[in-house]
Amino acid sequence: MEAAGPLLLFVGLVLAEALVALIVAPYAAHSFLVVVEETAAGNDAVVWPDEPFVDWVWKVFYAAWLAGIWLGPVYLVLRRIEPAPLGETPLWKWLVAAAVLWLLFPISLLSSLSAASTWAVLHGPLLGRMVQRWPAVLTFYGLSAAVVASGGLGVATALSAEWYALLPAAVGAAAAFLIYARLLGRLGWVLRRAGAAESRPRRQSPPLGVSRSATLPQDPAGNGHAEPTTDEEARFEVRQARRRRPTDPPPTYPFFSGVFHFPVYPTTLGAWAKLTVGFGLLSALVRLQVDLMPG
Repeated sequence: MEAAGPLLLFVGLVLAEALVALIVAPYAAHSFLVVVEETAAGNDAVVWPDEPFVDWVWKVFYAAWLAGIWLGPVYLVLRRIEPAPLGETPLWKWLVAAAVLWLLFPISLLSSLSAASTWAVLHGPLLGRMVQRWPAVLTFYGLSAAVVASGGLGVATALSAEWYALLPAAVGAAAAFLIYARLLGRLGWVLRRAGAAESRPRRQSPPLGVSRSATLPQDPAGNGHAEPTTDEEARFEVRQARRRRPTDPPPTYPFFSGVFHFPVYPTTLGAWAKLTVGFGLLSALVRLQVDLMPG
């Protein structure tokens, strides 16, 4: 019976972590995508869409798909090099996986948002614009590396330092999360402008952040564009319709203006607070579980 107590506590903590993650993950995915898309469309302040919670759930799978398409092969290769149980994975393997995700996830997300299919992970025209705007791409990767590293360091500190470090670590991690989304959106904005400046001798997918309505078939009755015929087209149109409002003036410095103080925008403070609570609660549960583990 004495052994049953720690086991029940462990199971209870796992269930609590799962429950919190089921709430935090959809909101985090929703917030991340809204910030990226709104920023890429040229909007300074984010206007949060009025969507029910159930509409956020699919975004978790969407983000997991874009990340897993790269992490899956990395896992297989690293496991082939040096097999090890998940709980005993060397630190260098985690760093390699994080580096691959940092390098390729932005390309996949921007490709998906600019391609005709939501599930596309690479989009040729976008890759061409990235080569064309390589200074902006390098700036994004340099700044995003610092942001990701600072956020990761905060999480590692929260899980290993004193309990009082949990709150500032959660605040910092939530801020880093929003700043990274802002940087990625600004990269999308730069690439969108590059695409808009190109001459298009043939029809192709519109650049990131530009409504695809101009390329949809016309209604034969002369009432404008025909209605979307698939769920994917309908989702795309709904997502883009709220971004057809007049955009704000272009930022003077795309990767600095309105970026690092973005979390304190009046329209972003609520999201920052909610993410802080979610990340902090998850960190506290994980920390408690680690502290209670034997050895």
